Amino acid sequence: MPFDPERIQQEVMLWVDRLHRVAPHPAAQVPAMIADEHGHLNFAEPFFRVTPERLTFEAWERDKQILERPTTSPAELAYWIVDHLAKQIALDTVHRHKSRPPTLDARRIWFPEWHRLVHAVHPDWGTRTLLNINGILAEYPFH
Repeated sequence: MPFDPERIQQEVMLWVDRLHRVAPHPAAQVPAMIADEHGHLNFAEPFFRVTPERLTFEAWERDKQILERPTTSPAELAYWIVDHLAKQIALDTVHRHKSRPPTLDARRIWFPEWHRLVHAVHPDWGTRTLLNINGILAEYPFH
């Protein structure tokens, strides 16, 4: 069954809207859609591509692809986008904490917010994000 770009765009935007309803502020930049195999956005910000056969979440910088996640699942694509945006929103919260001691690992502020946002949109997705966070902390523990 071929993917319809308009339908995929609508589904993604429904999930983004759910995120924005639980977030303290909207994401600065929602990933754009490209509806074919040709061309890309060349400024390191992710976008998603819809072709008849597959969906990808990708990013390019200086004409080199720096991210490519292919899938045939609209739900998987939506998770990647929501997770990316929630991470962006959560990271922005660090800058809102002006009284944060300089010795405090900033991830102690934004990792819980990243997880909270994704979990509020979809609890199963929140579990995936928490596993990702725990993997990061296993490799690079809090200071």
